[in-house]
Amino acid sequence: GICILMENKLITGDTLFVGKVGGTTSDEAARAQYESLHQKILILDEKVEVYPGHDSGIRTSSTIGHEKKNNPFLLQNSFEEFLYLKKNWLEYKRIHGIK
Repeated sequence: GICILMENKLITGDTLFVGKVGGTTSDEAARAQYESLHQKILILDEKVEVYPGHDSGIRTSSTIGHEKKNNPFLLQNSFEEFLYLKKNWLEYKRIHGIK
């Protein structure tokens, strides 16, 4: 997905949402998303504001710092864990009471 950084505001389109990440259709696309998140987005200052393209949930914006500490996808320690969570997101949401 395309992300646009303007000063300290990042429009993340379908790449990063508040508390989750965008969907992908293959393991290869998930790997590209994981690499993009870790090599381009998460290296930004923690105060950078995040504005998803849609599907913002209960909050319409966040910060890189907040997402690094709270987004379950960004808390995974490896691509394999990230991919496992993507494939089991519905079960994770059910277990943790996430809508």
